[in-house]
Amino acid sequence: IRGIKLHPQLIHTAMSRLCQGKIPAYVGFVHRLEDLDLLEIWMRLDEACFSDEIKVLEHLVHTVRRELEQSLGIPVRVKLVEPGTMEEYRDRLGQIIDERSNG
Repeated sequence: IRGIKLHPQLIHTAMSRLCQGKIPAYVGFVHRLEDLDLLEIWMRLDEACFSDEIKVLEHLVHTVRRELEQSLGIPVRVKLVEPGTMEEYRDRLGQIIDERSNG
């Protein structure tokens, strides 16, 4: 992405510092919007990261995004998802899926 080699281990390391030291299930997507590549991380809410307060969840998203942007050096979009949302990606959790078209 933008000339940076993106290894899932970089995301894994950054996320290991969050959520009480537990790594939540996540999957990354690389999209192309016009001429820009975008990394989007879907992070599953689980017991380690769950809160019923919106402020706490917003802070979590901000913290995860900031941590990943500092570690990776690129803009990142973070989306919290409920359990079951990533079911179709269960075999690819912890991986990055390149959804950019080659054409």
